[in-house]
Amino acid sequence: MPVHLRVDPTAVIDNTADQLPKQYALFQNYPNPFNPTTVIEYELPRPGHVRLAIYDVLGRHIRTLVDTQQPVGHFRTAWDGTDEYNMKMAAGVYFCRLEAGDFVKVIKLALVK
Repeated sequence: MPVHLRVDPTAVIDNTADQLPKQYALFQNYPNPFNPTTVIEYELPRPGHVRLAIYDVLGRHIRTLVDTQQPVGHFRTAWDGTDEYNMKMAAGVYFCRLEAGDFVKVIKLALVK
């Protein structure tokens, strides 16, 4: 069974009162292109339900990385290039979609082999 390198998506990162986010944000993953793992960071100005998922270029769902309630803050998680069944995905372009409240943003990720 493959080892999954994930950063705890429920962990709030260095959120002092002066550094709390003022708006929703989904940052470009790094590294990009990546192999074997990439880190995805995002910010939430309000608590709420968050869904962060990976899709292929045809719009097919590949993997859900986060699907939970989260507080205000800065978060990071990682994707190891596998699908929901822990199968390695082919090299290519993928999309990461963040949904939080009314906010939706998509970034492009490039998996190389």
